Amino acid sequence: MRRDAAGRRMGTRRGWAVAVLMSVLLAGCTTVHPRITSGTGTFFWLTQRLVWLYPFPLEEVRTATFSSLAILQYGIDAQQFDGLGGQLVARPVVGQVAYINADPLSPRITKVQVRVPGFTGRQEAERIHATIRSELGM
Repeated sequence: MRRDAAGRRMGTRRGWAVAVLMSVLLAGCTTVHPRITSGTGTFFWLTQRLVWLYPFPLEEVRTATFSSLAILQYGIDAQQFDGLGGQLVARPVVGQVAYINADPLSPRITKVQVRVPGFTGRQEAERIHATIRSELGM
């Protein structure tokens, strides 16, 4: 086995370098999508959904979602809402269909997921969430 001038084995440095690199990569991969706190949004690349947690009850978020879709000139193709959450499909005059899911995480926090397929889907989802936030007064 080869040794350097200090008497240490040569392969040990390479092993440590690989271990440090792997730990940095693993830590980086686990912090891409941090735990969501109320009032923040996260885009999940795998599902192409922009998720926001709103510090409002489901009914207020649902009302704000419908009024923001009306402001953005979306027509509602399908909707299903009850006390456990809901989902709707909205179609704009021009553009891609938006799929919106709302789920209450607690009586005061509602999770809203918006997915708009296509290349500009993330920007459109951000625009929908921005309008919802303005309707909620955030």
